[in-house]
Amino acid sequence: MENCLIVKDVSFEDFDDGQRSYQCILTFLGGEKARLFCKENIDTKKMYPFYVAVMNGTCPCCKKPNCASLESKKGMLFEQVLKLKPAAGEFETIQPLVLSAR
Repeated sequence: MENCLIVKDVSFEDFDDGQRSYQCILTFLGGEKARLFCKENIDTKKMYPFYVAVMNGTCPCCKKPNCASLESKKGMLFEQVLKLKPAAGEFETIQPLVLSAR
């Protein structure tokens, strides 16, 4: 894993009960941030990442405003989220964490 993509902290926001989705705000070691959009797979009842976007116009690795390679790493980023916040893997367990962050 590239050092620039090591997540040091994660918070949650924009919980949508109707869509059974939420957003993770990832803070990387270098201080950059990204927003990881996660949604529930209705068959398995597990969360999965479906989109990632840089915040404040800076990719943590290439320092560009738009980075296509970051999108390809959303699965790896979600694995880090699960290590930091295991409850993020299931909608029912993440719901209280997201709601308390409001």
